[in-house]
Amino acid sequence: TITESLSAKKVNYACDFISEKEAQRILKRKPTWFWQMRKAGMLPSKIIEKSFYYSIDDLKTVLLIFKQKKR
Repeated sequence: TITESLSAKKVNYACDFISEKEAQRILKRKPTWFWQMRKAGMLPSKIIEKSFYYSIDDLKTVLLIFKQKKR
């Protein structure tokens, strides 16, 4: 399961990660945006059972970078 896979790192990350689908809904971004961020090395991800998961902190950091660039 997702919780077991993330917990295997000796820290319980399950509550700090969200699925790409959930992130798409929250951030109103399309899959291509996430792919571009991963490809550019800006957004680390974990792959669990063929789905991408992102750290909430990493998502916040990427959004802050984009917000600062728009200024």
